[in-house]
Amino acid sequence: MALALDISNAQSTSFAPSDSDLPSTVGRSCSAPNNHLDTLSHKFISDCDPKSFCSSATNGTCQPRVCRRDEFAYGYLPDEVVPSLCPEGAFCPDDGSGCVGQREVGGECEMGRDEQCVAMEGWDSEGAGLGDRMNVNGSVCLKGVCAYANVGINQPCTSEVISHEYKTHDGEHYVNVIARDNCLTASLFCSNDTATCQPVRMVGETCRFHRDCQSVSPSPFSNYLCLQGSCQSPPNAPYTMAGWQYAVTAISIIAAMATICVMLTLMHKRHRLKNFQETRDYCYEQITLRRSIMEMNGRYDRLRLRK
Repeated sequence: MALALDISNAQSTSFAPSDSDLPSTVGRSCSAPNNHLDTLSHKFISDCDPKSFCSSATNGTCQPRVCRRDEFAYGYLPDEVVPSLCPEGAFCPDDGSGCVGQREVGGECEMGRDEQCVAMEGWDSEGAGLGDRMNVNGSVCLKGVCAYANVGINQPCTSEVISHEYKTHDGEHYVNVIARDNCLTASLFCSNDTATCQPVRMVGETCRFHRDCQSVSPSPFSNYLCLQGSCQSPPNAPYTMAGWQYAVTAISIIAAMATICVMLTLMHKRHRLKNFQETRDYCYEQITLRRSIMEMNGRYDRLRLRK
């Protein structure tokens, strides 16, 4: 299994300037043993700036970085020349001192650097189930040692939980908890209770980290969602309707259409009946009026004959 992210935040009052605003340290004296990871953020720290590394070959002086690990290098201005990426089968270490060949299983690797480990043969073949978007070529770096993410169900596993603390530009303080293990990606996870690989949890089941829950989305930042100790679907997950919901929806639509048709028919009949009654009353009124006129004319003729 690869990783799970749990993020919390708290307000902070201090903020450090950008590394790109600091003066260059190239040519300054340094000590390679001072290279370390920050205890809170686990960011690589050395006597040199992010654009240089401490070279022992030059009697402990900062030299420009030889390689980079990211597509967009950190700390460089748009008009600056950035170091090159390493070729396939090699990696750039945290200090950027130069490309190094990938490590075999059991070899040393730097924290969170899965790409430093060599891939197992056939990891990307159909049905292998080792490669996943949450790790690199089926291999994973756990506790500084390269391993494969291929441990089966109920087998002993190795897990690593690391908290990264950092600050944003607006001064907020965040804690990012990353859980990693070497269980078969991405159908199993390393249970903290039994230290064995267990099937990932379904929506509604209990969990501790996002990685404990089943992957339901192709996005690497919304695969697993563990909220308040329960697996939940991420906001961008498609909603799946049950069969009875389709049936109820179809029946409701048909019933609504039938009701509308019946109501329109009744309204039309009422309108026709009203028009019929008005026409009938008008005809009766005209017939009555005609009879009255004829009766008056008959009386007038009789009176005239008497005279």
